[in-house]
This record gives sequence, structure tokens and C-alpha cells, in this order.
Amino acid sequence: MRDQVYERVREATSVLDFEKATASYISEALNVSRSVVSQYLNALFGKKKLIKINTRPVYFFDKEILSSIKEVNTYEFISKEAFETYFGKKEKSDFHKLVGYDQSLSKIVKQCKSCMAYPPKGIPVLLHGPTGSGKSYLAKLMYEYVVNRKLIREDAKFVTVNCSEYANNPELLTANLFGHTKGAFTGADKENPGLLQIADGGILFLDEVHGLRNECQEKLFLFMDQGIYHRMGDNEKWYQANVRIVFATTEKPEDVLLKTLLRRIPMIIEIPSLQERSMAERAQFIYSLYQKEKEKIQREIRISNLVFNVLMRADFKGNVGALENSIKASCVNAILDGDQNDIMEIHLSSLSDSVKETLPQEALEWNEKNQKMISIEELKSLSSMDHPVNKIMQNLISLFKDFEEKVIDEDKFMNSVHEVIEEHIDTIKEENPSSLHLVKKELQLISDKYGLQFTSKDVTKITLLSDELKNGIEQYLFLEKEHHNDIQKVLTYLQKYHYREYGIAHEMVSFMESSFDCTLGESLIILLSFIMNQINDEESIKKRIGVILAHGNRTASSIAEAVNKFLGHYIFDAVDMPVEESVQEVIRKLNEHLDKMGRFEEIALLVDMGSLEDIYKGLENRNAKIAIMNNVNTKLALEAGNSLLQGETFETMFERMNQLNKSHYKIIDARKKERVIVCSCASGMGAAEKLKDIISHSIPKNIAIKVLTYEYNALLDNQKEDTLFNKYEVICVIGTLNPNLEGVNFIAVEDLILSDTLNTLDVYFKDEIEGDEFLTFKQNILKNFSLSNIMENLTILNPNKLLEHVAEAIDKLQSLENQTFSSHICFGLYVHICCLIERLVTQNGINDYLHISEFAKEHQDFIEHIKEAFHKVESFYRIEINVEEIGYIYDYISNN
Repeated sequence: MRDQVYERVREATSVLDFEKATASYISEALNVSRSVVSQYLNALFGKKKLIKINTRPVYFFDKEILSSIKEVNTYEFISKEAFETYFGKKEKSDFHKLVGYDQSLSKIVKQCKSCMAYPPKGIPVLLHGPTGSGKSYLAKLMYEYVVNRKLIREDAKFVTVNCSEYANNPELLTANLFGHTKGAFTGADKENPGLLQIADGGILFLDEVHGLRNECQEKLFLFMDQGIYHRMGDNEKWYQANVRIVFATTEKPEDVLLKTLLRRIPMIIEIPSLQERSMAERAQFIYSLYQKEKEKIQREIRISNLVFNVLMRADFKGNVGALENSIKASCVNAILDGDQNDIMEIHLSSLSDSVKETLPQEALEWNEKNQKMISIEELKSLSSMDHPVNKIMQNLISLFKDFEEKVIDEDKFMNSVHEVIEEHIDTIKEENPSSLHLVKKELQLISDKYGLQFTSKDVTKITLLSDELKNGIEQYLFLEKEHHNDIQKVLTYLQKYHYREYGIAHEMVSFMESSFDCTLGESLIILLSFIMNQINDEESIKKRIGVILAHGNRTASSIAEAVNKFLGHYIFDAVDMPVEESVQEVIRKLNEHLDKMGRFEEIALLVDMGSLEDIYKGLENRNAKIAIMNNVNTKLALEAGNSLLQGETFETMFERMNQLNKSHYKIIDARKKERVIVCSCASGMGAAEKLKDIISHSIPKNIAIKVLTYEYNALLDNQKEDTLFNKYEVICVIGTLNPNLEGVNFIAVEDLILSDTLNTLDVYFKDEIEGDEFLTFKQNILKNFSLSNIMENLTILNPNKLLEHVAEAIDKLQSLENQTFSSHICFGLYVHICCLIERLVTQNGINDYLHISEFAKEHQDFIEHIKEAFHKVESFYRIEINVEEIGYIYDYISNN
């Protein structure tokens, strides 16, 4: 496995591809855990075989290959910029030029690559999207891609035809497309080979294909079927051409194209409008388009932040094309307004009225003294994810993902987070932070309320972060939208496991937003939560809370404040109650208070009087361990607080306190594990992820059942000892091969396809789904788990053609093995082998089969039968089914 990891790094190094030089990419490509890949990469780095770029994510490149470019004097770089400066920045090629290629358009890019690289000569693809969304540009990048990948000759042509230009003369389009003989029609004074012939070996791009008349479409699908056609005026001779065809249209394909043509276009790719693109991607467009104008006019360009806001928010009906025209017009208007300086400034007056009219008047009102000019380089920082706040959030999110995936433990996670924040703050250059007075005031209130002690360094740190966000809010608040889902995950984690720090941070941000009269965003809440954690870093109380309930105006508050101050930590919250208040009212207030505190795992509840049993019943659904003791006083609370700080168990702590104080206590463990469905496929994590999507769409929307994916080998190796079963209660495992976990329900994909398990679903899900919702669930399973739908979702390859090949191979395998497989085995093999083929086509094969040497020795006949049965499949898809993959096929057949 180490050699395979190393080979992947060398591949990435040969083209300096950062995307493929990370542990995440390599783990996905090799279908092994990220932690294993990270271990190999760091071991290779330790042996000085690799060079590391110490960012988030970390990048690894091969030292030997880089040495051929330039002598290597260091094995570690602090940033991509430093690395690129040293080795020379590589120009972007094909899809890397595309704004959003690794963000909102990543799926589209993958589809385009697959269609162009599909053996033996690509498959037709239709780009569908609104005017100006970039369909023509995407088609050109497809051409660059196949040239760069050497899938076509370097001198092969990219030929564009705009079909709408021939709307009034369809015969001319047919003549130009297919060619014509001399005298074929009036004016045809010489022979024309046609655009198909010119595009032979390359790509033919038919833009605005809805302009094709039916008769032309008919001639076209004949050519798509057989690769042959007649020239106009010559119905006897057949001509041939080997052409990849890309179509584009702004209209609904089913409304404007013949069904017979549509059937021959296996991939329709939806191109999003500018409004559907992310805000950061729009910023990238603004930067790149102004950069293009800068190079044309050979002058520096600056735009006001108000212009930037208008361009970011305006509704451009013509999408990217309209945005480009508006930017060109703003530069022309700036020149017409007499701007002849070396630096051309774009002000609001430079924009056309049509752009400004898309926003309400109040959005255009701006105080002149607050306006500032932004250079093109600053725009690049905003658009390129290099902005300081965006960088720190990316780093924190990357660390959080490592923590989620157990690549690092919580201690390492928190320490790394604190280091990232400290490093970021060191980069902020501001001598007189404007928010200092307000931050000091708020921190004093926090200190009085929560008992936290803030040093002058803490005050400066929080002030610098607040000022950074406040001063740049007009430009980069939108960047939070790029990480919205990841930010929500981090916030949920903080609320659940660091509720006190999160609550303080939320309170501080609300105060500052009110004082500054602006939105500071969720990034600051996250940053301040981690800073509060560093200040209040006692591990023992992070998941445990203490609450004192006592009758009297300030009895509980006085005890809590005294204990917190004496111990130097905020341990206890307080709930004060009138003397005459009933137990039921006490419980109501306590629940209300706990609701504000978020999620917690353990609660120590100290009360002055009342029924422990009644209070317990009021809190028993808290999904937490609850310890309740009565007869609270300052001495008892002090002992309890100290025990919580020392990390004592509730049992030890309360038993000792009971003996000393003659109190009564009760401990109830009411924690519940979250119930989940696990998708785990021997066919690989890619298949498991796609299976997860199908199951998730089958569950009624209002049912909160979580669907997870998990590595098949991890389940096989660890069985019920796996950490998965400590954290969750697993309803069932769904996949292609049974991991045989004792006491865990397994549902095979083929059983769902054949509807053989629908009755057992009642048993598995009786506690989660009932009545009409369960009927809906079953109906969704029936619909979503038809063989055709499964195949459509599990592979980007042509499912009908794929099934045809696989079915033929399985028939031959049965003959060679001299046995007849059951329908269950056949359907299961269809799914497993189709996923296998796609993985091999995309070079993501499995290479980690247990006891591979023994298998190869004992089952040589089976291996030979597979190779013979699947010879046509291997040849057609240009793949090789290795012994490891054959081992899983054998296991599937024998286990069934």
C-alpha cells in the first residue's frame, strides 16, 4: 500500500496538481482510510522522499521529481505561494481555468471529463443552461482536456457551429455540416468537405442546437449511430468521421429535440445561472474580468467597495456574459468621464443605470467618508479564498474534519485550533484598534457574570479579530456562504460539547453587532468560542454542568457566585425561586434554563429542598446523566465544584458528599445513542456514498433517521468492537456483501431490488417510522430500488450498455463454473460489478483484499474463469480486473 500511495504522489507531482496531492484525495482514489494514507505520507516525508507544504490541507510532492525542476534545499514550505515562488508557478490548464471548477462546478467537471474520456471515443453530451452561463467556454475546455490527456491528436480541430444562425436557411446548415458536392444546389460552384470532415478526430460543438430542423437532426443521429453520412448531392457514397460531439441549448431539450436524437445523447449537463453560483465565485468572475481589462488597457484599475457590492448583488439576466459586458462598460465610462490617470478608478457613476436599477435605492446610499477603493490585487484576495478570515476558517474547518474522521483526537484538535488562531492574530497589523473600548466593557461584564479572568493579551486578541471583521465586512461577509454547511457543523459541535464557551461568544457577538450596527457573522462566534475555550480550558467540566436551585431572592446565585469565585472557575449556574413556588414550577424553570444551555452529557443538580424523585421525572428525557442531591449549602457546593474540577465520577463524588453531609442523592443515566442506518459496500466507499443518497431520499423528510457510510474492511476487521457501535445504535447495515456482524441486521441491495425484505423493514424500523409515513417509506424503497434506478444512480457510465455487458459476462461465468446463480446473486453481481467497472474506468480500484496470496493459490480456476468471462468487458472499457477485485466477487458468490 505504501508503494501505491507513493505512486499517487509522483503522479500528482509530475503535473504539479495540488488537488491530487492531499491525503484526502489519495485515500479516496485508493479506497483506504485517510488516517492510513496520512501515516504513509508522513513516513515518506520523514525519510526525505517527499516535500511537504504545511497548510490546510497539507500537500505532498515527490522530492526526486521536483529536483529535476530545481535543486531542493528544503523539505517543507509554509504556503502554496512560497512553494510556487520557489519552483515557478504552473499555468492553469483546461478545467482548472474554470471559475468554480473545484467548487460549485466540480460535479459538472467530473461529468465532462467522463464523457470525453469514455472509451473508445467519448460519448455525446448536451450542455443545457441559460444564455451567458458559459456553455461555449466549457465546450472549449473539453477540447483542451482531451488534447492534454492525449485522447485526440494535437492538430485535431475544435469546430463550432451556431445553429440559430441558420434558422432561416436549414439547407445551408445541412450543406455546411455534412458537406456538399459541386452543383448540389444553386451557388454550389465547388465541392465542400463539410464541418464533420474538418472536425474529424476532434470535437464538433453544435451551439443553440434547438435551431436544427428535424431533417437535419435525423441525418445527425444516423451519423451518431454509425459514424457515416452522405454529403448533400451525393446519396450513394458514404463518408466517415470520428468526432466527439458537444451540443448546447438554452431551451428545454425535450421540447426542441427529436426523441430519437435525445436518446442518443446519454449525458445532459445542467449549467447553473450566475445567480445560482456561489458569492465567492462571483467575486472570482469580477476579479478575472477586471484583470482582463487591465491587461488590455495597460493601466492599473481600482474599484470602489460600493461598486463591488453592486456587482456582487445585481441580478444579471444575461449571467456571466452580462456581468462581463457591465465590467467592460464601467471601464469605458471611466475613460469617457475623463479618467486619464495612470490608475483608473471605477465609481458608482461608471456603472450603467440598468445595473444600478436592479438594487433598491437604500442599498445604494453610502456615506462618502466610508468609501474606499479596492485594487485588483485585493479583489484577487477576496475571490481566491486567500482572504485572511477565509483562510483561518478553512484551516479550522479542515482541522474539524480531521477530528470528525478521527485522524486527530480532541486534544490535538483543540491545541491545533488555538495555534491557528494565534498565528492568524500575529498577522493582523493594527496599532490602535477602534473597538478596544467596547470590547473591554463587554469583557468586564462577561468577567463579572461568568467568573472568567481576561488578560490584556486576551483583550487585544478579541479586539483585533472584531476590528478585522468589522472593517472588511462589506467585502467578505459573503465568503461565509461558501462554507455554510461546514460552519453549521462546527457551531453544532460547539453548542453540544462547549456550550458555555459558545454561549459567551454568542452573547459577545450580539453585543458588538448592536454596538457597531452591523453583522459580524458566525465566523466570529466560532473564533471567540475557541478563544473562550482556551481561557476556560478545564477539560473535566466541558461536558458536565452544575446547577444550584434554592428558594429565596438570591440564595442560589449567592452560593454559585461564592463557589465560582473561590475555585477560580465558572462551574455552577443558579436558579433562584420564590419560597412559595411548587416543585412543578421549579421543574419548569429548570428545564427552561437548561434549554438555554444547549447540549450536555452530565448535570450535577444541587437543590435546597423538594422531592428528588419529582425533579428526576421532570428531567428524565434529557438524554444525559443526571445526579441530584438535596440540602445544598455553600460548603456542599464547594466540595461538589472541586470534585467536578478533579474529574471525579458522580458515583464517587456524591457517595463521599453524602457521608459528610448526610444528604440524599439520586443518579440517573438517561443517555440514548442515536439510531442510524449504515451503508457499507465491498464495492467501495464511492458505491456506499451513492447508496446513502438513494436511501436518504427514500426516508420521509420529517423522519430524523441518520444515514452513514462506513468502510467495509473496517467493519470486517473490527466487528462489533468498532467505534461506530460505541457511538451509535445501528438499525441495520445495507450493502453489497454481508460483513456478518453478530446481532446486527444486514439488508442486501439485491433484496431491496427484488422486494424480498419489505416485510422485515417493519421490524427494523418500527420504533422510528409509523403509519402512513412507513407506507411512504416502503413505496419509496420500491420506486428507488428498481434495478434501472439503482444503476442510473450508482454509475455515470451508460447503465443500459453496462448491464448488457455485465449480464453477458455473468451468463458466461455460470457456464464456466457449471452452476446456475440465483436471481439474488445475479442482481447483487449486477450492482457490485457495475460499480467495480466504474471504479476501474476512473482508476479507483480496490487493492486491499485480505489473504490475497492464499486466495490466488487456492482459486486459480475461478480467477481464470473470471478473466475469460469478462474478457470483452475488459477490452471494451479498457480496464483490468485484478485478483483483489476477483476475490470480492468470489466472496459474494460463495457467501450467498
